[in-house]
Amino acid sequence: MSLGKAIVKDSETTLSISCVDYNVEVFGGADYEFTYIFDHTNRKKLMDVLQANGLSESLSEMIIEKFGEHLELCGVSAFCDQHQIKYETHSRIISD
Repeated sequence: MSLGKAIVKDSETTLSISCVDYNVEVFGGADYEFTYIFDHTNRKKLMDVLQANGLSESLSEMIIEKFGEHLELCGVSAFCDQHQIKYETHSRIISD
């Protein structure tokens, strides 16, 4: 498996964090794409919690610092669930 890089899209009203992992063995070597989507309220909650944890860059930079360039350092869903931050998730398997 090859880890994809996190893609953060922040419009200040909504936020999405996406990543594609390539050649995932569990899916027969297919690519696996996943996205977390935050509405305005929960985008703000996430930003506030990250700042309370000592981070102070832009929201995109804080996300990469906290969760990792490949979202490998800290689980996004576990972190958000722990802090009562709501999000939607979308995932799909991309096969040849």
